[in-house]
Amino acid sequence: MFDHVSKSFLWGHQFLCVTLSYRGITIRYPITLYSPKDYCKRQKLHFRKLTSIAEELIWELPDFGVSTVYVLADTYYASKRIIRSVRTRGYHFVTVLKLSRRILVNGRSTTIKKFIVHHFRHQRNR
Repeated sequence: MFDHVSKSFLWGHQFLCVTLSYRGITIRYPITLYSPKDYCKRQKLHFRKLTSIAEELIWELPDFGVSTVYVLADTYYASKRIIRSVRTRGYHFVTVLKLSRRILVNGRSTTIKKFIVHHFRHQRNR
């Protein structure tokens, strides 16, 4: 696995998990081991991207009977497929985005930075 902080490759395992938090109680739900593409090829296993695993985990969540559900994810998981899955399930998606990330607002493409500057300037003028 490549570590972007140290700019080097690390030996270890990468897990993807869902953590449920409700009224002060935290439960680890499903935990899935991610296997890199070259490892899957050598072992003749089906390769799944991290985002595909995350999308599957979102679809597999049962209905807990809670009216509002928030999916909190790392910026890496802010992809169209995952956000679409979250919205289809009726959940809310929360993440951090880089200022250079492109988004669509009212059908127009813009960066997060331009959106924030315009939005807050517009709000201040009100």
